[in-house]
Amino acid sequence: MKPVKTILPGLFFFCVGPLSGFCAGIQSPAEFHQDFPASSAADGNIDTWARPRTSGRTPADDPRVDYVLTFDQPTTINRIRFFQHPHAFATAYRIVGRTRADSAVFDRVLVTVDDPRTPAGEWVEHRVPDTGLVALKLETEAGFAERDIPYPAIAEFQADRIDPENVKDAEPALSASVALDEVLAINGVSRIHDTMFSVCNITGGKEFVRKYIEPLNLGVIPVWTEDFMSTLPVPEDPLAPGKFDRQFFESEAFGRAFAGKRSGLDSVGEAGAFANMSLVKAPAWMRRNDFRSTGTGRFKTETRFFPPMDPAEWGELAGHTLKAINDHTGGLVKWAYIWNEPNAERYLPVPWREKSRTYMELFKAAVPPIKRLNPGIKVGGPVITGGGVLGWSRGEKGDEASFWDSWSKRFIDECGALADHFDAHYYGVDPDCLKAEANLLANYAHNTLGRPFPIAGSESNVILRVAKQVDPVAGRWRYVTVNYADMLLSALDLPDRIESLSYFYITDWKGFFGLFTDGDLEPNPVYRFYYLLRHLRGERLPGESGSDRVNLVAARNGGRFNIVMQNKRGSRQTVNLTLAGLPVSNHNGTVDLERLEYDPATRMVALTGTPVPVDNGRVHFRMEPYGMYSITGDTGSALPAKAVRSRKDYYGDSVFQELPAVDVTGDAPPLVLKVSLPDRFRQAEKSILKLSVGGIPYARPRRIVDRRVPLVVRINGQSHRVLATNYNEIELPVNLLKADNTIEVSRDPEAIRVKDDPRIVSSEKIWILSVSLELRTEEEKSSG
Repeated sequence: MKPVKTILPGLFFFCVGPLSGFCAGIQSPAEFHQDFPASSAADGNIDTWARPRTSGRTPADDPRVDYVLTFDQPTTINRIRFFQHPHAFATAYRIVGRTRADSAVFDRVLVTVDDPRTPAGEWVEHRVPDTGLVALKLETEAGFAERDIPYPAIAEFQADRIDPENVKDAEPALSASVALDEVLAINGVSRIHDTMFSVCNITGGKEFVRKYIEPLNLGVIPVWTEDFMSTLPVPEDPLAPGKFDRQFFESEAFGRAFAGKRSGLDSVGEAGAFANMSLVKAPAWMRRNDFRSTGTGRFKTETRFFPPMDPAEWGELAGHTLKAINDHTGGLVKWAYIWNEPNAERYLPVPWREKSRTYMELFKAAVPPIKRLNPGIKVGGPVITGGGVLGWSRGEKGDEASFWDSWSKRFIDECGALADHFDAHYYGVDPDCLKAEANLLANYAHNTLGRPFPIAGSESNVILRVAKQVDPVAGRWRYVTVNYADMLLSALDLPDRIESLSYFYITDWKGFFGLFTDGDLEPNPVYRFYYLLRHLRGERLPGESGSDRVNLVAARNGGRFNIVMQNKRGSRQTVNLTLAGLPVSNHNGTVDLERLEYDPATRMVALTGTPVPVDNGRVHFRMEPYGMYSITGDTGSALPAKAVRSRKDYYGDSVFQELPAVDVTGDAPPLVLKVSLPDRFRQAEKSILKLSVGGIPYARPRRIVDRRVPLVVRINGQSHRVLATNYNEIELPVNLLKADNTIEVSRDPEAIRVKDDPRIVSSEKIWILSVSLELRTEEEKSSG
């Protein structure tokens, strides 16, 4: 099928493949062009659509963002659709129509939606009775703005008429499966990390912790110990200026001071977890004062975060502090991280040109005494904030490449030998971006350190600023819980690259993103999500969700199994789940099904549980829009799994390579990358090339928007034409492998020139962040 012709330059709608039958039932209305660029189909396959413009003002200035479509003649429609950018804020909206060309009044209300489950990242559809209109308007109550981006961000707003006789049939039931008698090993890691289940800074008394926190079965809890490092009355040694008095930590003065500050650590112990302690700030007499602070606003004159004059002495102080705390708590602190968000203005307010160097010198000087005094402790850095490995470039000159060079790459080069994991704060990052960054870091660590260097995110969330939305449920469920669940469940697929993601924060604090409400400490929806995950521990089981719009993670712990699924779609979905390897005696028993769903009738999020029957080894249930589900049952035996399915990545020879631009002739030399494999690669049952791409225009923070760059990828001479999206991973099957594999990547000048898709852009800079070959095998598990 050929593409639809454009009416205005650079705009069209493309419909082939599985959607072509659906499009055939649509009658194209008249062309419209008064308010926004638009096009219509010449052959009746599709209808008109538009990409609305906004004023650029934030909702703080203009809380209502309207999108208007104007037809050049009265047009009858019966369907309205719109598309939100991924992670766009969901809020109440209504759609109104204007029936008279001689009036400016929108006199017909077609759709009113108070339910905040408006999907982001997919089409929202409303059917309406046949209605003759000259204009449509989508009115939204935008909740807040991040970096001057109006929310919600509507990418497309479409109206059309569908022939009822050709309406697409309901989608078939989803077929998912889990192998209960096998184990999945991803780059040698076959267990789900307990440390993936983590929450920052536990609060509340013992009864609160026992009632709400302990049942979550958390592995690690970051504890902010700024007060330990800066407000403990650590005296300067009178005989050695600039040095602290080593005897202080053996004195009663320390015991009294620690007794008044240990409640947070005691809560970690009550919860059954261990502590990840932040080591930041210094006593006033130890701080530098030889520079002008770069802090702004109320932080301009703040000196608490000035770095120490003597980094090695500060490291000795940190090491003695950790040792004394562990002596008093029975070894509760097993991880530590150095400083906090040094790339932010407030937390390391030295001049920008000195920030990275200052931090690296501090880390290198501090870690040896910390580890000498605390054998076995794991230390992480550089604790950069924003989007993790690639940050925000906030306050920095340049782009993600310069941030990579200044912080992440530099940290591995200078401090990787001392560090145990890469600690970073992840905010405003979607699962694809998280995966691309994790692969980049793993690729570079493999090439430089020769060992895994996993990410340990001591803070993470999908939100950055205060959420002052119309309805708190919209933020707490649809925006925070649904998106964060997607990110965490996706991260569990990267056990060798991510060993911890700690949810920030325990209470609402400055917005609606806490595990609990402020003051009364009532559980929020995200708390119920963590409660849903409480059994997801043990050996990883192979599973297939049957759709890229459904997350599935499964584990086997002794004789019990747990399967967690998430519906990422805004529509209901029936699931047929096959429990392969279930003992015959259990084929017609029951399993426990817990459902975490939003109820539009009560406008509440509820977690409910009930036994459901197993029908000949299969479980059938229905998923509500964005619902999350936990299936728990008995394998009938605690015997070891009979087989291991293995996924192994072999990394390319370089990372963060810029793709040459197309020259005036339309040609450009390809970027050449190499991936070497061991002799046993021929045993692989399946081979996949994974290519992470960056540099395409995106929304800030670094969220993927619907923009594509056409590339040509040649694998050992075999060509593939692909559309790359930003900070995402392209996966291509490979059926021609060698010991030394050559991957050539170049821009696709033909696709850029034709530009058949309005999503296609010709980005000035495109980076190949990383490349790897994943080999999948299955083998019998040794009885030993």
